[in-house]
Amino acid sequence: MGALHEGHESLMRACKEGSEVSVLSIFVNPTQFNDPEDFRKYPTTPDLDLEMAYRSGMEVVFMPEAHEIYAEDVQAFDFGALEQVMEGKERPGHFRGVGQIVNKLLDLVKPHQLYMGQKDFQQCAIIASLLQQTRKTETELKICPTVREASGLAMSSRNRRLTEEALKNAAYLSEILFKLEKLENRSLLFEQLYGAKAAINAIPGVELEYLEVADRHDLQQPRPDSKLVICAAIWIEGVRLIDNVLPNY
Repeated sequence: MGALHEGHESLMRACKEGSEVSVLSIFVNPTQFNDPEDFRKYPTTPDLDLEMAYRSGMEVVFMPEAHEIYAEDVQAFDFGALEQVMEGKERPGHFRGVGQIVNKLLDLVKPHQLYMGQKDFQQCAIIASLLQQTRKTETELKICPTVREASGLAMSSRNRRLTEEALKNAAYLSEILFKLEKLENRSLLFEQLYGAKAAINAIPGVELEYLEVADRHDLQQPRPDSKLVICAAIWIEGVRLIDNVLPNY
């Protein structure tokens, strides 16, 4: 999406280590913004992005314009229940736009590996579904760990829009998620979920959009044998941030 940070740089390093030729795509996709104002305010730093790409050893940087990508019809996808929860529920149409553009980019590049960050956990699940639907068996999805600021805050291009005070307060979200992640078992997790929601809403300037525990594979209500993911989205200073953790139970 651009406005690259150290999280993106870690993906580039992983790609460089695991590939003979590394391709970076930078494209702020208008169809995945359900809020036009969010699209207008999304940070863009092309010169700095190219510097990072060069520093990371990318052989190719693909930076198309929207009219080039959408010059022809793009395929639409139905991700079913995957896009009806959390991000999909709060941002209608978002994952349709993601699926369209990622499929287009994959058709153009035809990569053997696709590197994505865990911070966008639901998006990773959507892309896994996309690869299955399109039978792109030649492309392996590689999910890399979330990169965080020293405060614990998940790195995001949107962080650039926050004041120092907001950055400090937003970091309390990760602190609360880490506490949930370290609980001894899932019974304690579900017992403390309500209190965790209240604690997030009590952070100065923060409004909780959702805090959900889901099955790690299909993002639906967890079953007794489910591996879990804990996902959250908040608003602070008009900026929307997401994060997640993966407990061991």
